[in-house]
Amino acid sequence: MKPDKITEAAPGSEDAQNAHDNGCSCGSAEHAGVPSPECMPDEELLYDLADLFKVFGDTTRIKMLYALMGQELCVADLAELIAATQSAVSHQLRT
Repeated sequence: MKPDKITEAAPGSEDAQNAHDNGCSCGSAEHAGVPSPECMPDEELLYDLADLFKVFGDTTRIKMLYALMGQELCVADLAELIAATQSAVSHQLRT
């Protein structure tokens, strides 16, 4: 594996000035377009997104979502299609 190239800008050089202007301690001037922290979404939205992605963290729920993409199904039909019990399907649907 090739190691990352690490270079330091000479003090007073244009590269050192660019690194300083960009506020990055790595010394690279390639970070000119980095957004400010104020551009990040608020914490509530991040928690909501994390909860949404948790829904996709179970293979049974993924199977159910896939099965329901094309048509509506009752719990009994959905359970039969994904080879699960009705109780398990109902439990997952609650999530």
